[in-house]
Amino acid sequence: MDKDQYLQRLVLKLETHAPLPLEEREKLLELPLTLRRFEAGQDIVGEGERTKQCCLVAEGLVCRYKIAGEGGRQILSLHLPGDIPDVHSLLIEWMDHSLGTLTQAVVGFIPHDAVRSLTRSSYRISEALWRETLIEASIYREWMVGIGRRSAPSRIAHLLCEFLTKMTAIGLADVWQWTPLIVILVYAALLTQDPAVREAASLDGAHGIRLFQHITWPAIAGTVVAAFFIRLVIALKVFDLVFVMTSGGPGQASTTTTYLIQQVALKEFDIGRASAITIVFAVIVTAVTLVVAGLARKARHE
Repeated sequence: MDKDQYLQRLVLKLETHAPLPLEEREKLLELPLTLRRFEAGQDIVGEGERTKQCCLVAEGLVCRYKIAGEGGRQILSLHLPGDIPDVHSLLIEWMDHSLGTLTQAVVGFIPHDAVRSLTRSSYRISEALWRETLIEASIYREWMVGIGRRSAPSRIAHLLCEFLTKMTAIGLADVWQWTPLIVILVYAALLTQDPAVREAASLDGAHGIRLFQHITWPAIAGTVVAAFFIRLVIALKVFDLVFVMTSGGPGQASTTTTYLIQQVALKEFDIGRASAITIVFAVIVTAVTLVVAGLARKARHE
């Protein structure tokens, strides 16, 4: 990915609650960004350092942490692509904690002067950054409750839920995009059913589940199976949402097969491995397609 795509992810994050005007989006996309790649376990900014730039998480999983008196590390928060975990450094330049990587990561550095100039010229961008800071503080309070009052299993469950929530966000975006089509298809099939048939079945004593099983389902089965097939194909090929919203993160939590193929082939340049994944994926998709097609034929005959 290039710098514009990383900054575009920042724009999308800042527009989560309120859209920005076109000219202000363009100002964000014009921010100077210096990219640097880090290995897992590396410090991005150390405690006690004076910073002159903000960090934009471009790829990977980053954490905020402090070192305890006995040398143990306490992780305070997790940060995903699109986050600026040290936006507070605009006002407090001396770091009272460290930022480090938990996975391989790419971090973009934006000079403080550029961010200050932008926030002074656009109150909407200032509000968006302030909102992100407040949301981060809310998440931080939740972490403090976990550290202070939750049991170890509960804290692990909370961490897993953070990872799963990111996958859910992708799912919700995907559902928002395609569910109306499926609803329209099924609703249209229901409208084609003759009301007289249902009325006659009701007079014969068919109600509830029996009415659905013997009258409604045979009328809409073909359409439902076709809609299921369409939705399955769309789900199997999902790539753009993962690419734009999470880059497969946090960690590998939202990595799909299509995104993995693209990363292996075009980022790692391992064409052989990418081809093998593609072939296996094609075999699985073919098998699922044959099963669904068989169900569709059976539904039509019924």
